[in-house]
Amino acid sequence: MFGFRDEFVYFRCEKCGCVQIENFPTNISKYYPDYYYSLGGYDGKRFQGFWGSVYKLRNRASFFRDSLFLRVLHFVSPIGKYEVFQGLGITKKSRILDVGCGNGDFFIYPFKELGLEKVAGCDPFIEENLDYTNGLKIYKTDIFGMKGERDLIIFNHSFEHLQSPYDNLAQAKKLLAPDGICIIRTPVVPCFAWNRYGINWFQLDAPRHFIIQSTQSLLAMSLKAKLKIEKIEYDSTHHQFTASEGYQRNEPLIYQTNKKTLAEKIKRLQFSRLAKRLNKKKEGDQAAFILRNIAD
Repeated sequence: MFGFRDEFVYFRCEKCGCVQIENFPTNISKYYPDYYYSLGGYDGKRFQGFWGSVYKLRNRASFFRDSLFLRVLHFVSPIGKYEVFQGLGITKKSRILDVGCGNGDFFIYPFKELGLEKVAGCDPFIEENLDYTNGLKIYKTDIFGMKGERDLIIFNHSFEHLQSPYDNLAQAKKLLAPDGICIIRTPVVPCFAWNRYGINWFQLDAPRHFIIQSTQSLLAMSLKAKLKIEKIEYDSTHHQFTASEGYQRNEPLIYQTNKKTLAEKIKRLQFSRLAKRLNKKKEGDQAAFILRNIAD
């Protein structure tokens, strides 16, 4: 990501197929510098003014399609990262925890803007507890420092950053309400992009991504934790191609830019269409695993 050019050894488990780092870095804070995109505070400007109101409507259409207008808006302008919540019965009273959410701007902050009342996040890498004016609280801790029963626990691209993913999943089980849901959105192997780009696959994200799960490894952990995988939704994007090809050109991610030339726009469109086809074939490079709490 930052172009440090440090090298790390990863290996593939012959039993479950997951890919993991051989040794956890002892200086991991180096790879979460102060300017890391998700660690500082968030000003909420995206939800302010006219365009902020439009963005809030798009978010609402992704969660609560309770009118013809919202259903049409979602069809025209969906927010892909929230598609996974459809059909889960989320209400404004649902008790939700986002684990490893950073400052919350990428995923959990909009929940509060939509009126969900019982939403919180936690992340051990933020500088201090965050208390936003819209009521969202994010705690400087991991899941083991959180208390209280939850209807929904989310690992939104944080599971791959954990040294002990099973222990975190077992703790999520303890916090989940009966029939509660845990969602894990994470890179997965094997996939088309991993086979195509190898060590230049941007989802390796060495050394922050410790373990890249396979469907088999997540199934084994879920069964052990007494959680049932109800559904797997592949939701990869064009980034598996655009970012990985940047790595092939020796460009760190922070220096890659969204070029505005017509040729680049066409290329991203083509890659987006390819990503959709791969998702349908279950060959995309990331997926959302919906896990249901089951009786002990």
